[in-house]
Amino acid sequence: MTTFTNDDALSAVADNTAVIIPEGVTEIETDAFASCEGLTSVTIPSSVKTIGDTAFAGCIALTSIIIPDGVEEIGEQAFYNCFELKEAILPESVTKIGKWAFENCEKVTVKSTRNAYARKYCNGVWGLMYKTKWAEL
Repeated sequence: MTTFTNDDALSAVADNTAVIIPEGVTEIETDAFASCEGLTSVTIPSSVKTIGDTAFAGCIALTSIIIPDGVEEIGEQAFYNCFELKEAILPESVTKIGKWAFENCEKVTVKSTRNAYARKYCNGVWGLMYKTKWAEL
């Protein structure tokens, strides 16, 4: 398995609030976890390179996310409407964050190193528009 699909996510979340994506997955596809309202935590393996558009949109109970080193891209609206998201830790390997990635995540603080792209994102137009806060790891 190299892509984690919506069917995989629905199956994984059915009886759980926490999900561990298996090692070897390289992409969390568009809408994979969209509207999984009971999801509180997800463990992403270092094999993942891409988090698709709206992958976690509407996961209203998700409180934190640790993106492992190796992830390079976070899609548009990936965490849209994750109202309870308070912390997102992003590695230096992330070189692209899509528009509105953290839209309506008013409690979130994105944490990364000073030179990481995440800092530039938070201080740029999309981060400022949605009041995405940044803090140094």
